[in-house]
Amino acid sequence: MKKYYILSSAGVLLLAGCGNDNAGENETDNTGVEEETAANNEEETEEGSEPEQDEEAVEVLEEALNTLEGMDSSYREVSVDSMVEKQSIFIEDGEIFIHTVRENDENEEPLYTFTDLDDPDYSIIYREGDDEAVRYETPAPPTEDTLWFRMEAGQYETMLEEADLHYEGEEEINDYNTHALKVDGETTEDRWFEEENYIQVRHDMDEDMEVEIEGENASDEVDMDLSEEVLDFEINPEFDESLFEVPDDMELTEGTEEDMVEVIDQD
Repeated sequence: MKKYYILSSAGVLLLAGCGNDNAGENETDNTGVEEETAANNEEETEEGSEPEQDEEAVEVLEEALNTLEGMDSSYREVSVDSMVEKQSIFIEDGEIFIHTVRENDENEEPLYTFTDLDDPDYSIIYREGDDEAVRYETPAPPTEDTLWFRMEAGQYETMLEEADLHYEGEEEINDYNTHALKVDGETTEDRWFEEENYIQVRHDMDEDMEVEIEGENASDEVDMDLSEEVLDFEINPEFDESLFEVPDDMELTEGTEEDMVEVIDQD
């Protein structure tokens, strides 16, 4: 990280005062000040310089941002490591409704979680094949700024302002024709955007990051190895109430957050 060395006004006055006693010393000191000031100005210019951004990369990110800003509902299938998450999001009359199905290699029974249609402050959870579903108060109800398309929009705005953006060409990802970008900001990332709607369909990051250890005055280096792929998506699907209904052959019981955790941890 570059550091700025700023000569204080008190230091300038002190040098000027010394110069009244000795003109030669004043000339020498002023020369030193000018050299240091020039060096500082050069460093500040370098630090505050505009990021390097390919025109094609900027156009792709701007199109992606326009798409996300026009969304108030979505469907995505996302693959991360051994898990596939199928998620529908709807914003209806200021309320947020989310339906999620998670499947992974370790547990063959999909996990269903969705917002209670009658009271969005509650959620319902069950695994496929269970006899009952559990209704519980959502510990941290989602807000608009936590929805994936709002969060990614914020990321793109930051990238356009601060990151180096390099266009890497076209590439096929999961049957999508995409634009490939390399983003150099706080981290170095590769991102691929589908050509028609500019939805991000792949995101790779492999970076060593220093994180603070909670409760301790210390930090640790963590390997942030991320590979996320979008297998399918739909922009602004219509609200489907049937997604938020418990199957007819399943009993709905009232539970707690602890009951929710038990459903998740089922073998």
